[in-house]
Amino acid sequence: MKKLLTFFLSVCALAWFVVFADTLSIDPLYSDERFPPTDKLHAWCVHTADIKLSTDADVVDVHVVLEYDSELIDVLRVMPDSKNKEEIIDFSLSEWMIEYHHENMIYIPWYNIKLFGIMLNSSDMVERLDVSFASGSYAVLRDGWIVDLQGTQTIDFVSVPECDPDIVPPTIRLVKPAVGSWGVALDALFVFEMKDKWKWIDPDSIYITIDKDVYTATTPGVMYSWDFVVIQPINWLPVDEDVAVLARVSDLQRYGGANTMKKHFVINTAKWVQLDSGITPLQLQKQAREIESGRWDLQECILLQSMVGLMNEGNQDMINNVFEKLDCEMVIANVDSEHLAAQGVTIIQKQWISIFAITGWVLFILTLILKLHYFIAYKKHLYNTNK
Repeated sequence: MKKLLTFFLSVCALAWFVVFADTLSIDPLYSDERFPPTDKLHAWCVHTADIKLSTDADVVDVHVVLEYDSELIDVLRVMPDSKNKEEIIDFSLSEWMIEYHHENMIYIPWYNIKLFGIMLNSSDMVERLDVSFASGSYAVLRDGWIVDLQGTQTIDFVSVPECDPDIVPPTIRLVKPAVGSWGVALDALFVFEMKDKWKWIDPDSIYITIDKDVYTATTPGVMYSWDFVVIQPINWLPVDEDVAVLARVSDLQRYGGANTMKKHFVINTAKWVQLDSGITPLQLQKQAREIESGRWDLQECILLQSMVGLMNEGNQDMINNVFEKLDCEMVIANVDSEHLAAQGVTIIQKQWISIFAITGWVLFILTLILKLHYFIAYKKHLYNTNK
C-alpha cells in the first residue's frame, strides 16, 4: 500500500533566531478506516515520503546526508523538488544513505520546506525505523549563516494483510434490454454486464430484482459466466408499464471489506401481448396441450425398461438409448419403490415368459412404435412452427 508520509527532522541551530521543529507526522494515502491502522506505515509495502524542514529562517542552500538501516527499508527512488531552472540540485543514492545538495532554493511558504521526496520499500519484519541527519548535513541562510542539521526520527510500521487493497467498486451495465427501452417484449431476456478490474466479482453477492422478483446466481433461469449475468424472468412482464430493475454486486476484496455497486434501471414494456419467441398466446397454449398429451407415463417407462432384460446385447443398447431420450429415468426416479410396490408394479429382469406374455409384449411394442411416431411428428411440427 502506498502511503504519503512527511519527515520533520530534528535540527541543532547555531543562530539564536533560527527555529527548527522536532516532530514527525505520517499521513497515509489510504486514510480510510477500512484499512487500519492509519497512523502507521504498513510493513512490506511501497511508500512515498516527503522529507521536510520546519523553520521560519530564510534558507537558500541545503546539504543533507540522510542515513537509514538498509536491512529494514530499500530506497527505490529520490525525487528532487525543483521549481525553476535557477535552482541547482545534485544527489546520490547508496545502499544505506542519501546525499542531497540543493542551491538557490525556492519555496512557499517558509514553514515546512520540502527538501525532496523518496520512494521506499520496507521489510515485512520491520516494526520501527530510525532516519537520521548524518555528519555533513547543513543549511545555508540568506545572510550567510550556516546551520548544522542533526537529529534522528523514528517511524513505526505494522503488518497488514495486503499492500494494495482494491478500493474501486465493480461496474454494472444493462446490456439487454437497453436502458430506457420502450415496447419490451413480455418474455424478454435480461443480460447484465458486471465487471471488476482488481478482485473479480463475487457470484454469491449478485442480487437483481425485476418487477419485484428477486434473482441470485443460484436462482433457476439465471446463468453467470465471466462478466455476464443472463436472466430469463420467472414471470412475464406486465403490459404497458414502467418496470423497475435493480442490480447489486460486490467484489472479492476481503481486507477492509468488499466494494459494492448498486444501479437502478427502468424499461417500458409493450402495449400489447408481444413475445420475443414470435408465437401468439393461442399457439403457446396449443403446444402446451400437445406436450401434455405426448408425455410418457410411469407404466410405459417401467415396461420399456423391463424389455432390456429380454433382449440380446445389441438391442439392449438401443432400448437404453430410447429410455434416456424419453427422460424415463427421471420419471422413475421421482417415484419411490414403496409407491411402486403399492401399485403392484415391479421392474422385470430377465426371465421365462409364456405365449400370452409374448402377445402382451407385441401389443406394447406396437403401441410404443405408434407413440414414437407421434413424438417425432410433433417435433417436426414444432420445428416448422418456430421457423
